[in-house]
Amino acid sequence: MAMLKKPALLLSAFATVVSAGQVFANAELLKLQEDPNLWVMPNGNYSSTRYSALDQINTSNAKDL
Repeated sequence: MAMLKKPALLLSAFATVVSAGQVFANAELLKLQEDPNLWVMPNGNYSSTRYSALDQINTSNAKDL
């Protein structure tokens, strides 16, 4: 039975490290998504708004693309 404790302990430690890394990654994405010049997720942000605050392309110049 003692042999089963080591893999379980290692798995638990690994899960803790992975979840801590995910928290850091999520915090970093939250910070990065505030910059309209960066599109850090497929839908733009965690809210999936798919909206860009950039204004270089607008209704008056879109025809020139």
